[in-house]
Amino acid sequence: MCEAEQRDSHQYLDTLLYENVNDGNLRAHLIKSGGFCGRHARMLLQFGDGLGTAILYMDQIKAVLKFIETEDN
Repeated sequence: MCEAEQRDSHQYLDTLLYENVNDGNLRAHLIKSGGFCGRHARMLLQFGDGLGTAILYMDQIKAVLKFIETEDN
């Protein structure tokens, strides 16, 4: 089971980075879900796709900054 889960997670992240990183709906869903857990964030880094990873994390950073701004007001 663990090997199947690992393979499926790897395939999902591969597809995300190389085919869906510019999908606004998918990225919005990722923001709503709170982003990746630590384990999957480490898996994402193993792909070595700096641009795709930066695009995904840019959304997360913007969401956190927006949250901070609303908390300050």
